[in-house]
Amino acid sequence: MIGIGCRIRRNLQKVTQTLGLHWRYKHFLDASKYIMNSHNGVIPDNRELLLIIPGVGDYVAGAILTV
Repeated sequence: MIGIGCRIRRNLQKVTQTLGLHWRYKHFLDASKYIMNSHNGVIPDNRELLLIIPGVGDYVAGAILTV
């Protein structure tokens, strides 16, 4: 499982760098770790809880809640 996780991170980093969004990679990684550790891998459906997640602001929280 660790090997798979490393490959996924490398692929994600490569894609974000190619798109010129390399700075978003760290935000995405931090947010996913926080969600895994604090919410058992389930993305919260509560605005206040979403805003606590690293890298999530009003715009992203609103976008998540509309899905």
